[in-house]
Amino acid sequence: MNKKKFWLSTGLLLGTPAFLGIAAFLGHKKQVKDQKTESEILDEVRSFFASFGVIKVVYISSFNPAKKEAQGGVVFDDEITFFFHYLDGDINYKESEQ
Repeated sequence: MNKKKFWLSTGLLLGTPAFLGIAAFLGHKKQVKDQKTESEILDEVRSFFASFGVIKVVYISSFNPAKKEAQGGVVFDDEITFFFHYLDGDINYKESEQ
């Protein structure tokens, strides 16, 4: 009985760190994928608004990588600001009222 408990406890001790390592790796992999998706959305938004003028900054205020959805804004050199909603390739926007 003692040998059985020994191997069971050894298996748990060795298995738990391995499981945690795998979980951490998968979490990191998802984070990298989400960052790539966010970067691609920023590039699409920047390309879309490039014809409006010289862009000062593009920002994302909320991001849902599962739906490929983002909301944010674009500020131009002449201080005109547009808010946008991006959803899977479609961009809806409106000018900020200042």
